[in-house]
Amino acid sequence: MKRDQAYIEQLKNLQLNPKIVKNVAKDLKIVYSPLHGTGNNPVRAGLEAFGFENVAIVKEQEEHPDPYFSIVKSLNPEDHASFTLAIQNGKKSMRIY
Repeated sequence: MKRDQAYIEQLKNLQLNPKIVKNVAKDLKIVYSPLHGTGNNPVRAGLEAFGFENVAIVKEQEEHPDPYFSIVKSLNPEDHASFTLAIQNGKKSMRIY
């Protein structure tokens, strides 16, 4: 079993309420930004494994891990400004202005 698949299987074991996830997975809209980090592939694989279909990826921060985090001003993901593009993407995809 591939390491990523083993990780996803472990996530499924940790899931608190699979019934709720199953009920909302197809309708819930998610905007995900890897912030130029290495989480892009495993996070997207995990979301897919749980049945989430409406996942918008922030394209500007998707391509390759960037050790300089070129598009964000702060390297800290807790900094609200790090998610400016994700918030803009979410507003656009959900038609919130």
